[in-house]
Amino acid sequence: MATKEEKTNVDFNDRVTVYGTGGPGNTLEKGKAYEVHPVHAKTLIKLGRATEKR
Repeated sequence: MATKEEKTNVDFNDRVTVYGTGGPGNTLEKGKAYEVHPVHAKTLIKLGRATEKR
Protein backbone atom coordinates (compact mmCIF):
# COMPACT_ATOMS: atom_id res chain seq x y z
CA MET A 1 0.00 0.00 0.00
CA ALA A 2 1.21 3.50 -0.80
CA THR A 3 2.46 5.66 2.03
CA LYS A 4 0.92 9.04 2.78
CA GLU A 5 3.99 10.73 1.27
CA GLU A 6 3.69 8.71 -1.95
CA LYS A 7 0.03 9.65 -2.23
CA THR A 8 0.76 13.37 -1.90
CA ASN A 9 3.72 13.36 -4.31
CA VAL A 10 1.88 11.97 -7.34
CA ASP A 11 2.66 13.76 -10.59
CA PHE A 12 -0.40 13.47 -12.80
CA ASN A 13 1.57 14.87 -15.73
CA ASP A 14 3.77 11.74 -15.95
CA ARG A 15 3.17 9.89 -19.20
CA VAL A 16 4.46 6.70 -20.79
CA THR A 17 3.76 5.25 -24.22
CA VAL A 18 1.92 1.95 -24.57
CA TYR A 19 0.68 0.21 -27.71
CA GLY A 20 -2.77 -1.34 -28.10
CA THR A 21 -2.98 -5.09 -28.69
CA GLY A 22 -6.41 -5.08 -30.35
CA GLY A 23 -8.68 -8.10 -30.13
CA PRO A 24 -12.37 -8.60 -29.34
CA GLY A 25 -13.68 -6.44 -26.51
CA ASN A 26 -10.51 -4.35 -26.52
CA THR A 27 -11.02 -0.62 -27.08
CA LEU A 28 -7.33 0.02 -27.86
CA GLU A 29 -6.54 -0.33 -31.58
CA LYS A 30 -3.80 -2.82 -32.42
CA GLY A 31 -0.42 -1.13 -32.84
CA LYS A 32 -1.69 2.37 -32.05
CA ALA A 33 0.38 4.38 -29.54
CA TYR A 34 -1.30 5.79 -26.43
CA GLU A 35 0.18 8.23 -23.89
CA VAL A 36 -1.07 7.26 -20.42
CA HIS A 37 -0.12 7.63 -16.75
CA PRO A 38 2.35 4.94 -15.56
CA VAL A 39 -0.21 3.42 -13.14
CA HIS A 40 -2.80 3.16 -15.92
CA ALA A 41 -0.15 1.65 -18.21
CA LYS A 42 0.61 -1.11 -15.69
CA THR A 43 -3.09 -1.96 -15.47
CA LEU A 44 -3.54 -2.07 -19.26
CA ILE A 45 -0.46 -4.28 -19.67
CA LYS A 46 -1.56 -6.61 -16.86
CA LEU A 47 -4.98 -7.02 -18.51
CA GLY A 48 -3.35 -7.76 -21.88
CA ARG A 49 -4.88 -4.73 -23.57
CA ALA A 50 -1.57 -3.00 -24.20
CA THR A 51 2.15 -3.66 -24.43
CA GLU A 52 5.24 -1.52 -23.88
CA LYS A 53 6.76 -2.56 -27.21
CA ARG A 54 5.34 -2.14 -30.66
